[in-house]
This record gives sequence, structure tokens and C-alpha cells, in this order.
Amino acid sequence: MARKPALSKESLTALGAEKLAELVLDQVQASDGFKRRVNAALAGKTGPAAIAKLIDRRLSGLDERALSPTGTRKGHSGMFETPWTCRRPST
Repeated sequence: MARKPALSKESLTALGAEKLAELVLDQVQASDGFKRRVNAALAGKTGPAAIAKLIDRRLSGLDERALSPTGTRKGHSGMFETPWTCRRPST
């Protein structure tokens, strides 16, 4: 059985920039977390102003989610109870 090639910096460098760019773009479409990492790396190449803008945008997004009602997630009843959810069963 043929041995799988090892993932290393040398083996990835041997692929070339064009092939690596294709692989990165494919993964960016599949993963939001990876897309954020790639955007941060590209901002780092641009300069400190781009990094600051990226951080501000990310923090404002976190702030908006922190201020939103908790009932937006599946399985959560929300911030406020309705009369039907706060009733206690009669015994």
C-alpha cells in the first residue's frame, strides 16, 4: 500500500502558490472560521489600520449579539417569560 504524503511546510511549499491559493479559496467557502483567519492574515499584510478595522468590526458584531434577546437560539424560551411559561402546575 502506498504511503500517504506527510503534511509539512516543505511538502506544502512544493505544491506551489497557485495550488495553495485554490485550496485556501475552497476552504474559505466551506468554513467561516477559516475565512476569518484568512482575512486576518491578509489584513496583517496590509498594515495596522486594516487590522484595527477588522478588530473593530469583530467586536461590534460580538456586542450586537450580546445585546440581542437570548430567545434567538433554538431551544431557548427567550429573555421574557409569557404567562403560559411562568405558571406552576397545580398540585
